[in-house]
Amino acid sequence: GQAAEHTPRAHGFDTFLGLPYSTDMGASAWQADSTFPLPLPLLHNETIAAQPVDISALTDDMVAFSGRFLRASAARGVPWFLYVAFHQPHVPNAP
Repeated sequence: GQAAEHTPRAHGFDTFLGLPYSTDMGASAWQADSTFPLPLPLLHNETIAAQPVDISALTDDMVAFSGRFLRASAARGVPWFLYVAFHQPHVPNAP
């Protein structure tokens, strides 16, 4: 969920990039839909990084974010954990 108490950071993760809910719960940049009151956001921690999120670029965005995280973690020289769950492995979705 999008409420701060439900985000990954509220459950022990130091940083987060992702969608607060399923892609079928909001309009995205590649699928405008007037039935959804708000466009689907991409969150970085609890801040909106993009709204609407471009689903077709989300996998690339997550890979780039992961690379930056790995390089920063390696530079600090401390143990780290990276969990990447790709939301949308392909576009477009067929009904």
